[in-house]
Amino acid sequence: MNLKKYIGQTIVIIYQGSGDKFTKRRVQIRAVGPKYVKAYCHDSNAPRTFRLDGILAVEPDRRAV
Repeated sequence: MNLKKYIGQTIVIIYQGSGDKFTKRRVQIRAVGPKYVKAYCHDSNAPRTFRLDGILAVEPDRRAV
């Protein structure tokens, strides 16, 4: 999944975290590395790091339009 095109944009992700917990999060992508994505999570109002292999789906944030 190529998330580099979303750097600086707010998107919605479906994420599978530890313990196989699924969450839907609104995030602003800040940096994309080979295994991790650094983003600002609007749901927790804090910076977060997400594993790339945990991001299952991406869609545009309709509120940002």
